[in-house]
Amino acid sequence: MKSNGTDQPDRVKVRTPSLCNWASVLTLAVGHKLADMPMILAGIDPCFSCNDRMVTVNRGNDSQLWSWEKLRQYGIAYYK
Repeated sequence: MKSNGTDQPDRVKVRTPSLCNWASVLTLAVGHKLADMPMILAGIDPCFSCNDRMVTVNRGNDSQLWSWEKLRQYGIAYYK
């Protein structure tokens, strides 16, 4: 939250925990069977629509934000 000196906030940024929780899935999955994955994923309470984005990082100073649709089209073209 950023203040502008009044009683109204200038900017508010809300970040859901889903994106951060995905990093723990690899650690949680070690030693478990594939059949356990639905319960492991449910345990982090993912919001799939909150994760509807992807950032690709290239070497250098270049990065791009990809929407789900752009990622989907890239996958279709890549596997043709």
